[in-house]
Amino acid sequence: MRASLNLSKTTSISLKRSARLQRLLTFTFPFFNGTVFTGTFQVRNLVNRGEIIVSQRRGAGSITTPIVRYQIVNAVTGIPVTNSVTLTGTLSVALSFRIPAGTYKLRITNIGAGAASVQGVIVVF
Repeated sequence: MRASLNLSKTTSISLKRSARLQRLLTFTFPFFNGTVFTGTFQVRNLVNRGEIIVSQRRGAGSITTPIVRYQIVNAVTGIPVTNSVTLTGTLSVALSFRIPAGTYKLRITNIGAGAASVQGVIVVF
């Protein structure tokens, strides 16, 4: 199975009546440089789908455009299980993903020159 992380053009999530949430994990990194990780989340189905809803903006005192990379990694080994998605600017987006059963973290890397602020939620259906 090939895992994937995709940028969605939609601004909202609509659930079917039969959809149930497996996991819900929120995260906030007020301003940072370098790499941070969310808490771990575990998924048990053979194939799991979900969304990472993220809002990014300039960090406190920064005047540069935020450039942030997002990638789901194995929580134990740190090996990437999805491709990375890089977002530039002040925006809010939904990143959809499909991953196999396992324990994961979201790696968030600020690759811009200034500080960035990131808030979001990981939703697994």
